[in-house]
Amino acid sequence: LRLINQILELRKLEAGNVSASYVQGDIITFLKYFIESFHSLAEPKNVELEFESTENSLVLDYDPEKLNHIVSNLLTNAIKFTRSGGRIQVCSKSENNHVQITVEDNGVGIEPDVIPRLFLIEQNPSTTGTREEKGSGLGGLAFRYAAARGDKVGRGGRQRLG
Repeated sequence: LRLINQILELRKLEAGNVSASYVQGDIITFLKYFIESFHSLAEPKNVELEFESTENSLVLDYDPEKLNHIVSNLLTNAIKFTRSGGRIQVCSKSENNHVQITVEDNGVGIEPDVIPRLFLIEQNPSTTGTREEKGSGLGGLAFRYAAARGDKVGRGGRQRLG
């Protein structure tokens, strides 16, 4: 059902019919609780998951559903590609009433030839995780949400380690 909803959202986004449902709230509290829900995915792989923020609280307008989708995609991939004993750190940093969220891990990295296609749904650069997990290839949808709003999305870090 989730996959079907994502495909429907993609069609709406392509037609320019996706609207944001903003709430005013503490985004740091939202992120803490949301990230906490991923411990059940990280623990069986013996992967440490941490959240760190420069602020204890930051009240601003955000779309919880879209933020959920974006952070969920980043964390699911980080867990999928991090080996047992690995570490994932989610950091939030605020500046001028904006927040920057980064997800860093010591996972296997990304093949250099995949990087240009990373946020393209049509290219489906999804690869197999450390436990043969497969992705839907729809992760790019999360980033199209952000780009449609004018938010910046990027990829940093290192390339595949092997």
